[in-house]
Amino acid sequence: MVEDAAYPNSSLFAALDDVTAAPVLGAYLDHFAADPGVRAVKNRSLDLLAAASPATVLDLGCGAGHDLTPLASLVGPAGHVFGVDANAGMLALARTRLAPSTPVTLVRAHSHCLPFANASIAAVRCERLLLHDAQPHRTVVEMARAVVPKGRVVLTEPDWGGLALHHPDQSVTDRLLTGFTARNFATPQAGRMLPSLLRSAGLTPVLIEIQPQICDYDLIDMMVEFRDCAFWGEQQGLLSRGQSESWLSMLRSARDKGVFTCALPHFIAVGIKPS
Repeated sequence: MVEDAAYPNSSLFAALDDVTAAPVLGAYLDHFAADPGVRAVKNRSLDLLAAASPATVLDLGCGAGHDLTPLASLVGPAGHVFGVDANAGMLALARTRLAPSTPVTLVRAHSHCLPFANASIAAVRCERLLLHDAQPHRTVVEMARAVVPKGRVVLTEPDWGGLALHHPDQSVTDRLLTGFTARNFATPQAGRMLPSLLRSAGLTPVLIEIQPQICDYDLIDMMVEFRDCAFWGEQQGLLSRGQSESWLSMLRSARDKGVFTCALPHFIAVGIKPS
């Protein structure tokens, strides 16, 4: 995960006003979006939107814009996509990835206060945003407000509380990963909260799915940063320096032997606004 000392208890994704963070975050998202497990989740969310044939789609937390062109293809030339993000640098990066004729408007706004009229958007999509939101219910309420009656809200969130990483020293591993999620995510268990978030916002959940993302060593190391995790464990008194190096060595050994095992669950939820 991309961390920064200036943003304690959260990742660099919390740096909403830091334009210089955009290239770092964009490179991270490029690598992440190329993973087959992530692609499968993205494609499933697009399929669920396509089933509703929306004329307008709001991609909330659009980031570097990986999904804006596919969404534009989904709505067709007569439709329109709004890509919303709170980070101006990320929106600037997203703009460079769009063809001039693409029916997409980029909007800088916080998810707790969307600049759209009530019942003005046919469908809303939101991916991996709520885990960075300390008040995710406020974001979902805003989605519900903006979407039309019978409109569809599609949410996809990983659940870091369900991360399964095998290690011979499982108890220490679980403590280190718990510390990682607490430092990097405002709501690390956002995935399992999706049904209740939809209902509390007045939406009717009509579909809940869980897709596992199988993570190889390099991918999960990019997200978790094993050495930083081990160093944090030393700082917290969970590990001595020798134990820290041993913990890291066991992970590398599992990788080299081809027995490294890790999976992260992704929740996909669809809510419909009552007519």
